[in-house]
Amino acid sequence: MLFDGRFVPSPNGVTGYDIGPDGRFLMVQPLHPDPPTNQIQVVLNWFDELRRIAAN
Repeated sequence: MLFDGRFVPSPNGVTGYDIGPDGRFLMVQPLHPDPPTNQIQVVLNWFDELRRIAAN
């Protein structure tokens, strides 16, 4: 393993790291860790809502 830790993936598909001319790595990490997930949200009838919004 080259690195251990949480690193931010790029939303546009570009890598979230770079290698400097001296061979060192520059990587992006989140400022604050994500809070633990203790719930789930279920959305019902989302397609009807999408149709309603798209009609406007």
